[in-house]
Amino acid sequence: RMDLAPLLDPVDYCLQEAGLDRTEVDVILVGGCARVPLVRRTVREFFYGRPPREVLRPDHAAVLGAAVYVTVLSCFSRPGPTPGERGGKQQQQQQQQQQQ
Repeated sequence: RMDLAPLLDPVDYCLQEAGLDRTEVDVILVGGCARVPLVRRTVREFFYGRPPREVLRPDHAAVLGAAVYVTVLSCFSRPGPTPGERGGKQQQQQQQQQQQ
């Protein structure tokens, strides 16, 4: 049986460089290896018993990650409200009425 622990060294290094603890991140495994029980168990043990997310289908996790990344970049590249602040027309009208 192959020991997967050395494969997590780069993950540990990245967490240290980012100043994050293993308890502060959500883990989403992507790709075919995400379905391998040994990989899932090793990752769960590395993150102190917290299992990798199973809410998302692994095939769609990359798309979600790209969407989050684009959202973050768009907030830094142009002035204006962040995506969470935009709301609908009704909410904007209410805000305008409150300002008057």
